[in-house]
Amino acid sequence: MNRLILPSLAALLFCHPLPAQVPEPVKAAAEWRGLAKGVQLARFAVQDAGPHEFVIVRIDPKVAGLQLLTAAGQKHDALTADEWAKKHGLSVVINAGMFEPDHVTHTGLMKDRESGITGKLKGLYSSFAMFAPEDSKEAVFRIFDADTEQDMAGLQETTFPKYRCLLQNLRLIKRPGENRWKPQPKAWSEAALGEDREGCALLIFCGAGLAMHDFNERVLKLPIGLVAAQHLEGGPEASLHIKCGGFELKCVGSYETGFNENYDNKDYWPIPNVIGVKSGE
Repeated sequence: MNRLILPSLAALLFCHPLPAQVPEPVKAAAEWRGLAKGVQLARFAVQDAGPHEFVIVRIDPKVAGLQLLTAAGQKHDALTADEWAKKHGLSVVINAGMFEPDHVTHTGLMKDRESGITGKLKGLYSSFAMFAPEDSKEAVFRIFDADTEQDMAGLQETTFPKYRCLLQNLRLIKRPGENRWKPQPKAWSEAALGEDREGCALLIFCGAGLAMHDFNERVLKLPIGLVAAQHLEGGPEASLHIKCGGFELKCVGSYETGFNENYDNKDYWPIPNVIGVKSGE
C-alpha cells in the first residue's frame, strides 16, 4: 500500500517454496529454467544475506501475455496472490503497485481494458509500464521514462492511447540501466517489474531487505539484461506466486520498519491489483 512515501518505510521479504516443493540450488550464473511457453525462471543468491535470493521470472510478452487485473474491474474483493491465480487461471501473479488507504485505488495512474482509468497521474512517479498495444506495430511490452512534466504530457498525448494497459509506479532504474535511487539507510524487500534488452518483462522478487540503491546496483549486475525497472510493492503485501509447468513457488513479504518489524509472516496478504500471466503449459 502507499507507505513507501513515508520516511519510516523499510521491508524484508521471505521467498520460500510451497510445502511440497524441494528448493533448487541457487545458481551463480544465469541459468533459465523453462516453466511454460514464454515463461522462464532464474534464481540468484543475495550475497551477505543468508538464504535470501533474487527470483526472476522472465516473460516473453509475444508468447505469454501480461494481464492487468483489478478487484474493482473484476467486481470482487482484494485477493491473495494464490487466490488471484486460482480464480483467474493465472500461472504467475505479482503486485501491480502500491495502493491507497482505501485498499482499492492504485497509487499513481493505472489503466486497464476492463475497469478504465484508476488513480491519478503522480508527478513523482517517473516510470510507466505499458502492454497490450492497440496496434500490432507497437512494442508488446515497454517501460517508459518521464523525467519532467513535459515528458509526462508527451507520453499522455502520444503513447497512452496506444496501450490498453498502463501502470505508473516509482522508478527504480532508468533506461538503459541507470540507478535512480540515492544511497539511504532505509531498507525493504522488493517486488519489481523490469524490462530486458530483448523487450521481455522481468518479474523481480528479492527476499532480502536492501536499500533501493543497493538493490538496484545488485540487480543491474545480474546476468539478466535489465535496462529499466519500477517498484511494485514491499513489506507484507509484496507477493510473487508461481504455479506453472509443474513448478510452484511462494514468495511472501514480512518485515517492514515501523509497521511489521519481524520475519514471522508466512502468508500472502490480500492485494487489490495484480499483474498476471496466463501461459500455455
